[in-house]
Amino acid sequence: MPRRDIFSTPNSLKKTNNDTPIDFKQLPKAELHCHLLGVLNPSLLGDLNKKGHKLLIPKDQIHTVSPIQCKEDFQNWIDWLKPYQSATWVAYQPIIAGHLESLVAQNVKYVELMISPLMFPSQRNELVKEFKQFRDWVTQLEQERIQMEFILVMPRKLEELKIKKNTLDYIALYKEGLIVGVAIVGLEDGSSIQKFSKALETCKKAGLGIEIHAGEHSGPENVEDALEYGFVDRIGHGIGLFQKEQLIDKIASAGIHLEFCPTSNLRSGSIQQIQQLPIHLARSAGISFSINTDDPGFFDCSITHEYQQLAEYFQFERPDFLNLLENTLAAKFAPKFKYLSSEDILSSF
Repeated sequence: MPRRDIFSTPNSLKKTNNDTPIDFKQLPKAELHCHLLGVLNPSLLGDLNKKGHKLLIPKDQIHTVSPIQCKEDFQNWIDWLKPYQSATWVAYQPIIAGHLESLVAQNVKYVELMISPLMFPSQRNELVKEFKQFRDWVTQLEQERIQMEFILVMPRKLEELKIKKNTLDYIALYKEGLIVGVAIVGLEDGSSIQKFSKALETCKKAGLGIEIHAGEHSGPENVEDALEYGFVDRIGHGIGLFQKEQLIDKIASAGIHLEFCPTSNLRSGSIQQIQQLPIHLARSAGISFSINTDDPGFFDCSITHEYQQLAEYFQFERPDFLNLLENTLAAKFAPKFKYLSSEDILSSF
């Protein structure tokens, strides 16, 4: 297919914008790829400890698994945080509250957060009841400053019996307006997601957005697998797909959105330098993408920091950031905005 640059900007406009320094913190932003578990970091845990919140892990040992510099470090961190993997939403309240305030301070207007169903009761009626309480609490936190929506995850290693149950639970939550999507998550191990195919098709027909982590630490084969079996709307990371020209064209033609996570990919070993992130390739192919933190606590980054890297390493200027925001908002899973419309957010740029 012919290449087109969806971020192309007239040279005269670029020259004008070069004269005006960008306040990265104040740029309006949106984020689609962030894991609640990945928000945790030494600083946040220390603050919670000082405020009297009970920690589920020993704070004084956190530096034994931090900072993350490679894929093995990342897995060690995940293992170390196991107590939080099955923690209830009540235990996560101060963590979510702190993260939401951090996003507001960075002028993030819309965010989707990936969370685990283990935060809630397994019995469906109780699940829906408690999720409503959770949703009401988050809405109070928002104070119409930011819209926070939730995506429930299915780990790649999930047993098939649980896949069926999760599917029915997720659809029940979606019908109540409590979640917006489902994500297939976990480190790629070469296995297919075919076992999820029927479940994802059912979710897609019900209206849920579908996100699949693929092409993070692998080549194009995992992305092709997601396209074949996943009914996918968005690909998390997707770096590996750029090794295959036909796949680049297929992603562009299908209008599938990519969720790039620069610092995460660097720290976990997906790339060796930020400059290796295939942003220029995505732009020239006309592929819609967003910039995200993935696990801001794990990788010691923020969405503002990620935007700064776009300017430093990929020559993004103000019009480029505006188009980035427009494409991010267009790829959101929420059926509607609650407080500000897309036009409102873009006009505040």
